[in-house]
Amino acid sequence: MKDMSNEQLIRATYVTAKYENPQTAQLLTELAGRLDGALAAARTACLERDAAVRAEIEWEKAMMQAVGEDGVGDVVSVIEKLKAERDALAAENGQMLRLLTDISENHLEYLSEGEDCMMAGVPLDYVSEINAYVSRDVEAENPFKATDAFLAEVRASTLEDLAKKKREEKMSLHPDTFALGSVIAALDMQANELEDLAAKLRQGALS
Repeated sequence: MKDMSNEQLIRATYVTAKYENPQTAQLLTELAGRLDGALAAARTACLERDAAVRAEIEWEKAMMQAVGEDGVGDVVSVIEKLKAERDALAAENGQMLRLLTDISENHLEYLSEGEDCMMAGVPLDYVSEINAYVSRDVEAENPFKATDAFLAEVRASTLEDLAKKKREEKMSLHPDTFALGSVIAALDMQANELEDLAAKLRQGALS
């Protein structure tokens, strides 16, 4: 009997119950039913656990593929870097929002007789402060480094995508293409120029 599987034991218990007195039969049937239910619950729990493990593995693979890293630790580092960049962007956006709020709350509206329309006047101090931020010169510092770096990354990534397409176009050329060597050289030159420009955009954002 010890060699019987759980399913075989349950079936055997149901069969045995048929030949026992009512009280024993009821007890055996109850035991078999509970065992059957416990096994079903255990199977469900195992399936859910396996599904969760597979989902976690797939997530890790997707993140590694997305960020181009090889280990979970590297992925975590990339995520932390993204969070830091997000926080920096939020801080800079908050600063600009403060400047705009200052203008909104402190401007004056008046009727211009010459223009025959409503005009708005803003204290010069607020205008000067915004001009300093827009010109990226607040106490000789760029107050929007994170914003500029983010925008530079967007532009640089676009240029790199174009460079990748140029290289893919080169690889897809038919051997019988007219002036094949010249076409390949031109595509390589275009791709290199796009990649160089992308690097300069990133470097410019950091300087």
